[in-house]
Amino acid sequence: MNSFFSIITIVCLFFLEVNAQEYISEWDNETYKKMSVTLNDGTILNGFGKVTLVDVDDLLYFKKNKSEGNILYDFNDIKHLKVKVNDLDRTFEYKMFHGEWFKLVEKIVTGKVILYQGYYDLTSTDAKRVYYLSKKDDDAISSLKVGDTYNRSIQGILCGFMCDCPGLKKKITSKYFKRYGIKDIVNFYNNNCTSKK
Repeated sequence: MNSFFSIITIVCLFFLEVNAQEYISEWDNETYKKMSVTLNDGTILNGFGKVTLVDVDDLLYFKKNKSEGNILYDFNDIKHLKVKVNDLDRTFEYKMFHGEWFKLVEKIVTGKVILYQGYYDLTSTDAKRVYYLSKKDDDAISSLKVGDTYNRSIQGILCGFMCDCPGLKKKITSKYFKRYGIKDIVNFYNNNCTSKK
């Protein structure tokens, strides 16, 4: 009976490893994720990439296969990239931050105010994710860091974007929303505030 369970365990582990390798490969102690990259000229590249998050511009190291060398891409080259995270397809694009830097972000709430989250992978936790806001037709984004809505500086940024909504400022400062309920705040504004701003 023990040998039966051993065989079943080995078969399960084999299939789990094959499935994981479809998305992530480790070469030269570097982790690359399977992704599709659309360049600004419309060219689509399929292969493996590694995003490097830095204080200034986020960069992408890309290779079509293991034997190919890295090619470095940045905001000048990439329209967007598609990658699987937790078995969900995610699309990240570059947005201008602080008027001079570019960050890879994913749009997670749309409306009069748009909420983005910064690039993340399987090792990221919600506490490590960085959130950004912008007005609907604005290419620039503003950082909310981890989206701690109880932080006074974050409350100030939120009120700056959504101060035209009666009662929302009071809800934010009175901690009506959960501490990391940034999505709820942006959804509330987009669904309940009618300003034409």
